[in-house]
Amino acid sequence: MNQEEEKACSFVCSSRKQRVLKQRIHRSRWVHRSMRMMIATLIFVLMWSSCISWPHVEAESSSVNLSDEHMMESWIAERLAQRNTTIQFKYEGSIDQFSQILTEVLNDALYSNPFIRYNVSRYTFHWKSFGKGALVSVYVQYRETYEQYQQVRQYAKEQVERLVTPGMSEEQKVKTLHDFVVSQLAYDATMTRFTAYEAITVGSTVCQGYALLLQALYEDAGITSRVVEGNAGGQLHAWNMVQLDGQWYHVDATWNDPLPDKRNRILHTYYLLSDEEIGRDHTWDRAKFPQAVQSYKKG
Repeated sequence: MNQEEEKACSFVCSSRKQRVLKQRIHRSRWVHRSMRMMIATLIFVLMWSSCISWPHVEAESSSVNLSDEHMMESWIAERLAQRNTTIQFKYEGSIDQFSQILTEVLNDALYSNPFIRYNVSRYTFHWKSFGKGALVSVYVQYRETYEQYQQVRQYAKEQVERLVTPGMSEEQKVKTLHDFVVSQLAYDATMTRFTAYEAITVGSTVCQGYALLLQALYEDAGITSRVVEGNAGGQLHAWNMVQLDGQWYHVDATWNDPLPDKRNRILHTYYLLSDEEIGRDHTWDRAKFPQAVQSYKKG
């Protein structure tokens, strides 16, 4: 091959390399352009979705108009009792310090019923101004479903029908149902079971599960009672109060259940106590609960 042929070959090779390089560059540009178009399309879809979600929420929220704190509390409490996970409404009124007002309303709704208070595990809320008020959304997580709660109520009804007999005094009813709970349950030392539903299905729960199951039994038996929230043994604790002959008394089924569990062994150390008696190792906000001013004297 002479010099001119070598030059021609070099030129041809160089031209081929350039064409290949141009093809690669073109292909790369096409790929990048396609990716950019796909990303732009995705962003557009997401933006469009977010844009259309709020009108949907607003349409739902505006179907319920509430104009004062009492209305908000009552309506929210009803939704919580039904275990609604999303609660939306329109508030008509001043929104000055509305976040604080809404927090207090939600707290009052939670404490309106022990079966709401102790079964809500978490909630969040957000609101935005709308006209002369606000659009509100509340999102709730529960420890029990509504169906599970209904099973607890049905279980309580069946046990009261079985255990409470004609001619029993009110105190006999209180003791019979207390003894039943203590005999059937074992304290959950893992502290992972919190509900009355777990009490009736697993047979193990922590203090609030004891108190809620006993509360359900007392309510079905027509015994006036409360769930008390406080501290005992250096940790948060829940127990019950009952009213007998116009006087209030403390009943702590959890602390009457030996730990470790001893089947069918029932203590009555924390049964029908006064404030003074149970106050030796229990504390609570006494202003929020009835006074138990005297020890129980069996007639």
